[in-house]
Amino acid sequence: MPGARKRRLAVRLCANKTGGPFGPPAATSFGLRRIISSSKRLDKMIVDVLAYSRMNVEPVTRTRLDVEQLIHAVIEQNPDLQSPKAEIEVQRPLLNAVGHEASFTQCISNLLSNAVKFVTTGVIPRNDILSERNLYLPAIGLLLAMVALGSHLIQWLQTIIWRPAFVRIGTSVLATALIAVLCLFTYQRNLLYQDRLLLWSDAVRKSPHKARPHNNLGYAYALHDDWDHAIDEFRTAARLDPDFIVAQQNLRDAYLRHVGRQ
Repeated sequence: MPGARKRRLAVRLCANKTGGPFGPPAATSFGLRRIISSSKRLDKMIVDVLAYSRMNVEPVTRTRLDVEQLIHAVIEQNPDLQSPKAEIEVQRPLLNAVGHEASFTQCISNLLSNAVKFVTTGVIPRNDILSERNLYLPAIGLLLAMVALGSHLIQWLQTIIWRPAFVRIGTSVLATALIAVLCLFTYQRNLLYQDRLLLWSDAVRKSPHKARPHNNLGYAYALHDDWDHAIDEFRTAARLDPDFIVAQQNLRDAYLRHVGRQ
């Protein structure tokens, strides 16, 4: 048992006593709480230093990593990432990765610790972990390649067409049309964000087998006092993901509100 944990255990044993050589009960309790808090911080610092040392000593070898299993291990080993101090939900399935296990584990631990650390006092932080399946960031390289290819194509067309101005005009027209289409799509999407019901109804229509959109749609119905539809959506969310505690709580609350209004 590390020294910090031994000191914390000894202090807790002393905290069960009142008076005695430690002084008045109130002052003793305050002092012991400070010692316990300091021991916790010291214990956490020692664990972080040991993890960092192990990461530096081990050779960097890349292997296939079960990301979901590693994240669950990090959460189980850190009490600050567990209920009631924090609510962390893993959106399964998570995609596997290839990398150095110790480095990856340390990165996940740091990210989750920072995610629950910087919140307002009295607020329970809630974090969702998921695998990003959209290609926004990876598509940057592809878009740059397409732009470079288009630029070379325009230059080549200007050399073979006897009126290069036609190429410039045609390119401008195509670029303007593309920008107009993208602006139209953006405007249509922004209309959905103005109303919860429209937004989450669209999400449910596109992802009918995911629990989160159904839960959020049920919440939107609840805000409009439409408890029948809210109960249906909460029930669907709880059925799709039996471990989704929030959906189960919302379903219970919706039943109580609905019965109370009858």
